[in-house]
Amino acid sequence: MKKILHSRISGFSLIEALIAAVVVAVAMLGLANLQGITLINSADSRMKTHALNLAQDKIEELRGFANQNTYTGYTGSDNNTVAGANSTFTRTWTITDCSVSGNCTAQGNYKQANTTVTWIDRQNATQTVQLTSYIAEADPVKSGVVLLNSISGGGGGGGGGEGGEGGEGGEGGEGGEGGEGGEGGEGGEGGEGGEGGDGGDGGDGGDGGEGGEGGEGGSLSCDGPGGTTVSSGSSVTAYSAATVAYGSACVSESRQCVNGTLSGSYTHSSCTVQTTINVTCSRSGNSSNYSSAPSGYNACCAATGCSGNNCSFSKACPP
Repeated sequence: MKKILHSRISGFSLIEALIAAVVVAVAMLGLANLQGITLINSADSRMKTHALNLAQDKIEELRGFANQNTYTGYTGSDNNTVAGANSTFTRTWTITDCSVSGNCTAQGNYKQANTTVTWIDRQNATQTVQLTSYIAEADPVKSGVVLLNSISGGGGGGGGGEGGEGGEGGEGGEGGEGGEGGEGGEGGEGGEGGEGGDGGDGGDGGDGGEGGEGGEGGSLSCDGPGGTTVSSGSSVTAYSAATVAYGSACVSESRQCVNGTLSGSYTHSSCTVQTTINVTCSRSGNSSNYSSAPSGYNACCAATGCSGNNCSFSKACPP
């Protein structure tokens, strides 16, 4: 009798399957943690980029001053708040003269601008970026004047017209030559040359002469402060106000005319400093004693006086 042999069937045991599941679970947990770290770093990177752009925008805004007076007024510090996608940013900027800050090594007149942007990240920690730049003292108005002077000027005169052709001669001798064209007026085009005269008996008439060249174009003047006229290329001193209070100084600027365009914005041709000061005088009850604001002008107030109880009035007193 033959003996039947059975082959052994192999496979995974329960313990092996559990071990494989544990290994896969640990790997998935590691990947999930790595994904979370990646998202946090990406968000932090976006906020740092946004903060850096805000600081750069403020630096460029400070560089774009309109005139010399704005640049001179650059001093001190200020701040504002900007809402971002994931946080609120606080932007602070400070401007100091190079000679005051002591950190400026550039030559010439410069101002040092420090811009700082702070925010709170996802982990409730304060983050900061800072930019430092130096702003040169270059008046945009004067720069524009130099540019206009380099590219503008009086327009050239038009070219002279061509002379007319001589008429055909009849039988016989040759015709005479046409006359020369007249010269063009100043700034205008040259006139056309006259037509050639009819030839006598003979051959064809001669060609007309060429027209003269046009004159050069002129430049335009400007309407200056106080109804004055400023010629192109000249400048005039203008003031921000016609009258200023006692103890104050008149503020002026130089306005230059370039081919009909006047730089600057001040509109007064002169400025006067007041020789008196406005004082508010008051008296309590029926007292003969007066008080003044600002103090020290009691005698000036008493010289005029007022009637009634608890009276007050304004007076112009000598300083």
